[in-house]
Amino acid sequence: MKKLKAFWYILKRSLLDPLYYKELLSTSFGFSYKYLWTLLTFLVVASLIPLIGLYISNRPQIPESLRGIRSTLISLYPDELELRISNGKLYTNVDEPYEIPVPSEWGDLGKQNLAVIDTQATVEDYPDTDAFVLATRNAIVYPDRGSNNESLTTRVFYFREITRSVYVDKDLYNRIFIQLDPYIEKAPMLIDWVVLIGALTLPFLGGLVWSTGVLLGLLFNSFFIFIIARILKFQFTYGQMYRLGMHGITWSLLTQVLLTITKQEIPHASSVVFFMWMGVVFMSLKEKHINRVIA
Repeated sequence: MKKLKAFWYILKRSLLDPLYYKELLSTSFGFSYKYLWTLLTFLVVASLIPLIGLYISNRPQIPESLRGIRSTLISLYPDELELRISNGKLYTNVDEPYEIPVPSEWGDLGKQNLAVIDTQATVEDYPDTDAFVLATRNAIVYPDRGSNNESLTTRVFYFREITRSVYVDKDLYNRIFIQLDPYIEKAPMLIDWVVLIGALTLPFLGGLVWSTGVLLGLLFNSFFIFIIARILKFQFTYGQMYRLGMHGITWSLLTQVLLTITKQEIPHASSVVFFMWMGVVFMSLKEKHINRVIA
């Protein structure tokens, strides 16, 4: 509790008391880092609260949604389709090319079909196929990760990699999902644990990662406030300016979070706020005629 009170005290004075920065000139790097990391941890918590609230409000629908996904996946496999892979080749019992369309409830995914089976086609025919997957006699072609409409990249899996004969029909497909039913029923509880562990650990890890990025950015910004300090005849060291920046960036961070929450985009807003506040700090210090080095 004492540490929390100390943090709020430092936060309030870092935000509202320019003369407090005179005291910060004689503090250690560790003191300022603990403050910065704690501040960023709280900001991560604040950003997680709406997400956690959204999860809690939607939690009752998760079991039914999972069952709905299961039903949709089961319906994807056509009742009449039989597939057999033998000696590295694909055989079917349907007229080809055979199309498996994208379910209407999935919306527009950019292609009409999930898959097309055409044992007369070749791998090179894939770009002309209005499907995510093309199954030929010898291989199956599918999009690579990160592929997009401008630069299509694909992967090819050759059936010769399957050393045993494989037969798949609707009955086998359904039995696979039946075996998964116990895991589907347990999935909501697993998701609860993932969310709980994430809610407990992400603030600390997020604060650590965020503080690292902030400290790297301060290397550059502190150089400018160091130059400004020299112009104003302050005999401060770069290290002192860096520590002041670790507190002076508070307004900047709050501005950044506010813009994110309100979904506003103002170029360089956080940097402008930082330099404006540091200008206020310097003007306040100059009025007190502080121009000596404080170790």
